[in-house]
Amino acid sequence: MFDLNKEKPHATLMPFRSVEEALTQKRDESVFYKSLNGTWKFNWVPQPADRPVDFFEPGFDVSGWNDIPVPSNWETQGYGNAIYVNHQYEFADYRTPVSKEIEFSGRIYPSNPGQVPHDYNPVGSYRRSFTVPESWNDRRVFIQY
Repeated sequence: MFDLNKEKPHATLMPFRSVEEALTQKRDESVFYKSLNGTWKFNWVPQPADRPVDFFEPGFDVSGWNDIPVPSNWETQGYGNAIYVNHQYEFADYRTPVSKEIEFSGRIYPSNPGQVPHDYNPVGSYRRSFTVPESWNDRRVFIQY
């Protein structure tokens, strides 16, 4: 899932209070810009069945979760196995098997390419609270990355 409630593609825009501000300020200097970069609460599990399903609910307790910098890559922060561009996906590498569900033909290639194991398919859940400035009331607000 990658497009639920997603806007149709368009040019990247940043509103400013005036034409003068738009011509003289950088996008992150607009009063309508708020960065969500920083420290987030993070939970990593090795398989989807173990993920916290309702973690987005306001009352969900994430106090026991670890902190992680955003933006970052969870593998470089010590979670799971690093994946390299010239490397097969982590559960499809015969040299470092992580799943008992994946069998290999010969030694190198998975017997069932595209099969995603149930016992190892990591899920990361991120959570951070933030306040939308009151001056943004009655404005359309978009979260983008």
